[in-house]
Amino acid sequence: MGHAQRELERAQRHDGLREHLTVGEEIRLAARAHWFVLVRPFLLAVVVTVVSVLILVKAPARIGSNLPVFLLAAIVLVWVRFGWRVIVRWHDMFVATDKRILKYQGIFVTDVPMMRMSKVTDMRFTRSVCGEIFGYGTIVIESAGQDQAIREVTYLPDPVENYRRLCEVIFGDKHEARGGRRRSKSWRRRLDRLTAGRRGHSANEGWDDPPFDGPPFDSPPFAGSPQVLPQPAASAPDSTAPTHRPAAPAEVLFESEDIKARRRAAKTGPIPYYPTNNPD
Repeated sequence: MGHAQRELERAQRHDGLREHLTVGEEIRLAARAHWFVLVRPFLLAVVVTVVSVLILVKAPARIGSNLPVFLLAAIVLVWVRFGWRVIVRWHDMFVATDKRILKYQGIFVTDVPMMRMSKVTDMRFTRSVCGEIFGYGTIVIESAGQDQAIREVTYLPDPVENYRRLCEVIFGDKHEARGGRRRSKSWRRRLDRLTAGRRGHSANEGWDDPPFDGPPFDSPPFAGSPQVLPQPAASAPDSTAPTHRPAAPAEVLFESEDIKARRRAAKTGPIPYYPTNNPD
């Protein structure tokens, strides 16, 4: 189970979020901010702590000075701020249902800005250099109205998966990734067909149709008109002897257009005469 699917199941079990959904409304996407959003407050807390400790160690001690109190208060303040950002990140969510897009945010005061899915006109997906490295992105949503409650979603985790799910909700089409094994076989078949001539094999090799084993197209019965077998010398008809007729030409299964035109344009030979034994 991926991270995006776990976040979706967590949102479906969230009691506070379900209170803001209508009857029959289904959650399709749920994501919290990426952990990279905590890097800046964490680095600030570390820097303030290190500088305050160095000042306390290097500065000369003075009787009645309030400097240690101020430095200690600064350290506590930056770490409290970092802890608050951790709680906010854990609580706030970006949610997309089958009807609207909303943000569930606020701990003491709940704030739920939302926008109907039908108002979405354009959407832009971007990933910075840090986003490519650490795995987050930004989605900018444009709507038909000038004033919109939700426009930019920053630090979106699993950007490709969540972007695909958001496109499924907006456009209504489900995009399924094909397996790499099947795709590689398809490319291999195309490569074999393109390079068949260079390897000295036929481009149709490997197909279901068997190769053509008949006579060449330049030989009869394909070239010209059907040949007439030579007849023996004329003799007195014998009523008792059976009449022998020439063998019929081989059945033609296929003729190309140029062969048909050549056969139609060819000169006809003598038309043989076969006497009948009809006494009348």
